[in-house]
Amino acid sequence: MRRITRSGARLNVLSGALSNVRSVTRLAAALALACAATSSFAAPGWCESGKTVKLAQITWESGALMTEMVRTVLEKGLGCKTEVIPGATAATETALSKNDLQVWAEHWTGRSPIVARALQDGSVKLVGELIPGGDKEGWYVPDYVINGDAKRGIKPVAPQLRSIAQLPQYKNLFADDEEPG
Repeated sequence: MRRITRSGARLNVLSGALSNVRSVTRLAAALALACAATSSFAAPGWCESGKTVKLAQITWESGALMTEMVRTVLEKGLGCKTEVIPGATAATETALSKNDLQVWAEHWTGRSPIVARALQDGSVKLVGELIPGGDKEGWYVPDYVINGDAKRGIKPVAPQLRSIAQLPQYKNLFADDEEPG
């Protein structure tokens, strides 16, 4: 697949690199410890006093996985009571900024004015990156669309396609029967 470039965003963990299972487990443990050490629930005795650490329920798969891993480390490793709170993105971001939630396990930087304000005023802290160095987002097209594939007899149909700005020139190549036009 070839990525058609667009500016990237960082994928972060917010508090009050999925490359393999070992690194994810280590990352979840480190993030849970970082959350415990740096967020609003780091007040002395938070878990010991029986307070529940509330995590935002994230509906996409990678976020749901990271939330459950952080939750497991908090419960099993640190003895905290936890609860995953469902809600729409804006509602859970607002809850995080007001300390009604203490952890949001996966968030793209620069996507939310709610989180941007909370980071600026200090009510939310960034405690780590899920993918070291960040990640890139964009639209991806099969390499054979740009380079062709001689072995399969496929000629390149968009050899000059390099940026999102050029996509209108190639709109016929990406027609969608479910959304014509």
